[in-house]
Amino acid sequence: ARRRANAAVEVLARAQPQVARRIGPDGATTEVPVHALQVDDRVRVRPGEAVPADGTLASALGAFDEALLSGESRPVVHRAGDEVLAGSVCVDAPVEVRVARIGAQTTLAQMVRLVERAQSARPRAALIADRIASRFVVVLFGATALVAGAWLAIDPAQALPIALAVLAVSCP
Repeated sequence: ARRRANAAVEVLARAQPQVARRIGPDGATTEVPVHALQVDDRVRVRPGEAVPADGTLASALGAFDEALLSGESRPVVHRAGDEVLAGSVCVDAPVEVRVARIGAQTTLAQMVRLVERAQSARPRAALIADRIASRFVVVLFGATALVAGAWLAIDPAQALPIALAVLAVSCP
């Protein structure tokens, strides 16, 4: 389960592109690191590329593969003004997105944090089981010592096999 959770975190982390194509006031695009984006920047996303930050679609229409974020297997069509999420992949034509949330505020970053937190937190039942198991081991060794001591008094040749039998039968 931990391995699958680690794999999920890695997949989510790789969904965030490292560079974005920011559109300047003159309409020219320049590649910038994603961490350099600011709210209200406009970015161009080509087909096959992931959206670098949460924002609103500035183009008239665009289709996005959001399987990683929502599990939806078919591309989702968005219209101008619709929210698009970081990590969703542009499917059909280049689109323009106006950045609304960046960095740790993106839905993708929040998902990564939730998975990491769930992975590091132990369920309440596991904590209770650990507490009970530690007491069980102490009681088990105590009972084994008592049985071994009793059989040493009764029949010393049978003390070791019976003590081992108590341990074997007691172990899940």
